[in-house]
Amino acid sequence: MESRVPETINRITSLPDEIISHVLSFLPTKYAVATVALSRQWKDLSTSLRNLDFDNRLVRSIPLDSGEAKRRDLEFSRFVGRVLSQQKNLNFVKRFRFQFSVDYYDCEARAKSRCLVSLDGVDS
Repeated sequence: MESRVPETINRITSLPDEIISHVLSFLPTKYAVATVALSRQWKDLSTSLRNLDFDNRLVRSIPLDSGEAKRRDLEFSRFVGRVLSQQKNLNFVKRFRFQFSVDYYDCEARAKSRCLVSLDGVDS
């Protein structure tokens, strides 16, 4: 007897955009944008995110020299600018969170500087 492999049904892409957007709202913006890139059908969802959650610590897990860390931080700030500029309507945003941490090590001065800036904005 020959066994048949059941056809794969993609139920996620059949969900309405409102449901997909709601699910994406629970993710940090970095992951929401990456998830939207998985499907051409979802490409416009990244321009109408309801929750914007930016945290550069998600990309700063590996200690780097100060030059590499500064380059990565510049890329992060460009990503934030790109996402904000692509939003169709910033009045649509229900929650905005921006967290930026700096931890550079200067070998010559043997000094470490740390700065943590967190801005939470919640509309009620």
